[in-house]
Amino acid sequence: MLNNATFQPFKVFAFVALLYFMICFPLSLYARYLESKNHVPS
Repeated sequence: MLNNATFQPFKVFAFVALLYFMICFPLSLYARYLESKNHVPS
């Protein structure tokens, strides 16, 4: 269906992958920061 609508499936999937990366990577960095900030020594 995507291939029929755009005739360029690679560009569409690359855009979706880039968008996913742009959302997930900063969130993972922020989660890592929060974990280090809230670390309680045992």
